[in-house]
Order: sequence, then C-alpha cells, then structure tokens
Amino acid sequence: MQALNRLSVQQPGSGHGFVSPSPVDAAAVVDGAVTIQVAAIDPATESIETKLDQRLDPIPGHRGMWVAICLEFLEFAVFFAVYFSARWSHPADFAAGAAKLWTTGGVLITVAMVSSGWLLTRALRSIAQDRRATAVRWMTAALIVGALYPLTKVFEWQWNLAHGLDARAGIFVIVYWYLTINHFIHASWGLLGMAWCTARLASGSYSASDHRGLHSLATYWHATDLVWLMMFALFYAYA
Repeated sequence: MQALNRLSVQQPGSGHGFVSPSPVDAAAVVDGAVTIQVAAIDPATESIETKLDQRLDPIPGHRGMWVAICLEFLEFAVFFAVYFSARWSHPADFAAGAAKLWTTGGVLITVAMVSSGWLLTRALRSIAQDRRATAVRWMTAALIVGALYPLTKVFEWQWNLAHGLDARAGIFVIVYWYLTINHFIHASWGLLGMAWCTARLASGSYSASDHRGLHSLATYWHATDLVWLMMFALFYAYA
C-alpha cells in the first residue's frame, strides 16, 4: 500500500525545491515540472493505526449492523402496536390467551436464546485475548444452543396445531402467529450469521485486533434476544 509522500515544484535553474527527509520508493524529477515522491507505509504501523481506530470508535461492530438493528426495532414497534391495538379491542381474548399456549416451549426458547447470547460474549472475550481455539469452541457452543430455538419453535407449532391453535382460534392466536413467525425469521438470519462467523473464525479471518464482524453478530443476536423477551412477557406471561 502506498501513499503520496511529497509534492514539490522546482523552478528552472533555481536549484531550490522542497526536500523530504523520509525515504522514498520512487521519484520523478524534471526541471520546471512537478516532482512526486511516493513512500510505502509500514504494515506494522498500519496494523497499529487500525487497532487504534477501533479502540477510539465507541460503537462496537460495523455501523451498518446498527442501522439494521434500528430498522428491526422499528419493524417490531409496528408489530407491537398491532398487538396492543388488538388487545385494546379484545381484552377478554387476550386475558385468556396465555393459558392456551405451550408455556414450557416459550421458556425453553428463552433459555436457548439468552444462553447462546452469553456464549457469544465468551467467544468475543476469547478472541480479544488472542485465544482463537477457545473462541471457536465458544462460538460452536453458541451455535448449537442457539439452534435449539428453531427446533423448539417447530415443535411448538406442531403442538399448537394439534391443540387447535390456528387462524380460526381467535384474535389472540392470530397476533401470536403474526409476531412469532416474524421473530423466527429474524432469529434464523442470526443463526445463519452465527454459522458464517464461526467458519470465518476457525479459518483465521478474525484476530485480536480486528473482530468487528463478531461484534456485529453478537449485537444483532442480543437485539433479537431483547425482542423475544418482550414477546415472551406479552404472550406467555402477561397476556
């Protein structure tokens, strides 16, 4: 990687010009013309600057992921508005709704999501300490535990259908399906990202100085956790 080191103008016959004290890789000197000198940047210096930039950045991960998370929160804000509007219009249906659901399934999903989020934080701590092998183990554990969410959710859907909780079961069940399916889609994206980041971590793509991709993944998963905790309270506990 090269950077422009010096730009000087030399007058014909003057013998004067601006001289750079630093070493250069190439120089073109022509009387009466622009003289350009280019110097190479030391890779070690570049690595230190990259690390410093990351430490000075108060936002963990990539900014694009934070934009995506804000959009996700905006999307679920609309969904929760639908929930509270329906609850306001049909209080009796929502008061009796929680007893119809498979509460054990909701608890298992909560444990799986929160536990996998904690395992992700352990993986981040390990890679920050340059312990790649340990970080890979934590990431693999997070992926396995997180995968319990879709497995449990599919089983819960089958349980719901077996107990008549379909679109004909009333407004509470309709809103429940509407929100939980949308959350399932977002969590599935997170699991795919977790699998991708695990593979990249194992291949050496992340280091102690640059693991912003893992930060982005963990931030997204924690945001998805937060949304689920709200849904668990509204459907399984509070309703």
